[in-house]
Amino acid sequence: MKTGFVAVLVIVALIIGAAWWATGQQASPSNASEVHIGAEDGTPRAERNTLTSPSPRASRLSAHTAMPGRALDIEARLRPLAAAGDAEASFQIYLKLVECAQPVLAGVSEHERAAYRQAGVSAMVLEEAISNLQSDCEGAQELVADRGVWLDHAAKAGHRDAQLLFAADPDSILGSGQAGPIDANDMAAYADRSEEYMTTLAAAGDVDAMLTLSLMYEDSQFMAKDAVRSAAYRLAAEAIAPLEVPSQPSAFTMRGLDAQQQAHAFEIARDIRSGCCGRSSK
Repeated sequence: MKTGFVAVLVIVALIIGAAWWATGQQASPSNASEVHIGAEDGTPRAERNTLTSPSPRASRLSAHTAMPGRALDIEARLRPLAAAGDAEASFQIYLKLVECAQPVLAGVSEHERAAYRQAGVSAMVLEEAISNLQSDCEGAQELVADRGVWLDHAAKAGHRDAQLLFAADPDSILGSGQAGPIDANDMAAYADRSEEYMTTLAAAGDVDAMLTLSLMYEDSQFMAKDAVRSAAYRLAAEAIAPLEVPSQPSAFTMRGLDAQQQAHAFEIARDIRSGCCGRSSK
């Protein structure tokens, strides 16, 4: 329980929640609800998975759970390795510190507890998860602000999951904005790097990156929207990995696009598949 419940929910929330990249997303009817302990405002919520079906993809990404133990000890043990360029060590520091950034550490209101119960999380399970998290994170709050530094190091070193999380966790990289406005140049640089990471991974056939790009182009606070490319990356992902990414209704994928734009989306999707995976036709 100590390394499973909290860690899995935190990492899955970062990847498929992508709160800043995909604000106000509507859900495909086929997607399942998930509970996120790490909601941006601290409120647990049942949230539709707007990227893909929850089972194979969510389990693969959430397999990178935080190491068991106290955050202070883990950071101290891994810091020399991370400082020497070990991308996995940097990534593991980030995973542990991002757990310690969860709002539940400040307490859970009765309204929030009711929301967890409604989502199937019992009071006993919730209390145990919070207690374990508090124990692991004791004395580590000064380190939490640096979690984005370690994620940044791992992403720059080419760590695939760090790059995916870089694009999904702007709070860790830019800050939440609560301490003051976020610099526009920093936001632009973040958007450029996120797009570059995801485009590079997608060109190599990474379906998770394609789905992330689809969300980014559909409704991002950091970059210009492009509904055609959003649809194209979704179509490419569905064609490349049909078992992991079930086809959603065409009307949903193509919403807001005229006939010419839809044709262009299919053309781009074919180019994506051909470039990465040798599939030029659907």
